[in-house]
Amino acid sequence: MSVIGNRIRETRKNKGATQEDLAKAANTTKQTIYKYETGAITNIPSDKIESIAAFLGVSESYLMGWEPEMNFSIRVGDERELIEIYRSLSPQKMDHLLRYARLIKEEMNSRGE
Repeated sequence: MSVIGNRIRETRKNKGATQEDLAKAANTTKQTIYKYETGAITNIPSDKIESIAAFLGVSESYLMGWEPEMNFSIRVGDERELIEIYRSLSPQKMDHLLRYARLIKEEMNSRGE
């Protein structure tokens, strides 16, 4: 198995996602994800790497094997919950949530976090 295939599989499993979930996020098929994970396809298009990394919450560099450790953008599991909450809101409440998230981000940036 390739480094990238192993990292996709392990990160996906740690996130609690199925191959179907990942395929949907990457706009591909479950069979293609299986081939990525098993190393049957090793030349993965860059747009797919970007989509997979974004869905899994890791960097493209980590998936490619260029970084030794995972750098999760947020804690595993929280991303799915945030998306579900966001989707359940009215458009007005969605706007409020986005404004609040941007304020938190600005505050973190001002502190150098």
